[in-house]
Amino acid sequence: MARNRRNSFKEKKKPYATESLIGIGVGAFSMILFVGFMFCAAMTGGNVGKLVSAMSVICFVAAIVALVKAYKMKDNENFNKVFRVSGIVVPAVAVACWSILYIIGIVVA
Repeated sequence: MARNRRNSFKEKKKPYATESLIGIGVGAFSMILFVGFMFCAAMTGGNVGKLVSAMSVICFVAAIVALVKAYKMKDNENFNKVFRVSGIVVPAVAVACWSILYIIGIVVA
C-alpha cells in the first residue's frame, strides 16, 4: 500500500517530440554528408561533380527545413525538453556549417 502511495506522486515521463527527432535525424545526416563531401573534395583536389554539388544544396535546404520544424516545437511543454533543445541545436550546427562553406565559396570564387 505504501509503495503505491509513493508512486502515485511521481511525475510521468514526457513523450519525445516527433518533429524534434526528425530534426535531429536530418541534421545529423546532413552533418555526416557534409563531412563526406568535404573528404571527397579534399581527395579530388576540389573537383567535385555536379551531382555532389546538387546533393549538398539539397542537404542544406533539408537542414534549414528541419531547423524550422524543430524550432516550432521549442515552446511545447508537452514533450521532453532535452529532445526539443537538441532538435534545434543539431540542425542549427548543420545549417551553420553549410552556410560557412557557401560563404567561403562565394568569397574565394
